[in-house]
Amino acid sequence: MRGVESKDIIAWTGFIIVILGWLFSRWKDRTHEIFKERLKKRLDMYDCLFDALLPFVNNRDGSVDLDSDKLSEKLSFTRTKIQLYGYKDEIDEYELFIKKLKNNDINGVNCSLQKLSPMMVNKLRKELGY
Repeated sequence: MRGVESKDIIAWTGFIIVILGWLFSRWKDRTHEIFKERLKKRLDMYDCLFDALLPFVNNRDGSVDLDSDKLSEKLSFTRTKIQLYGYKDEIDEYELFIKKLKNNDINGVNCSLQKLSPMMVNKLRKELGY
């Protein structure tokens, strides 16, 4: 029986390093794929939110038809997206916006919009790396 030679130690060390490198690479690839999918979902959430808030932000005469089925559908769809993919502060602020909207609290809606819009824009810019 022969002893362990230095070339065997080097070969096994190299083999272990290659296996560990491969495992690390797979882990990094997987976490990056999860990040990309999460970002896609959040971008879809932001699109829905900005589409739903557009009538409130860009109204010329100061009136928004709150009884519109289309607006109600957009707000409801956005609520679902935010509940699924939003962070706690985003969910809370959107729920506050909806609550004030249902109570016809115009000053509260405007105040909530002034918080919600910049919060969402800043988070979107941060997630995209801007």
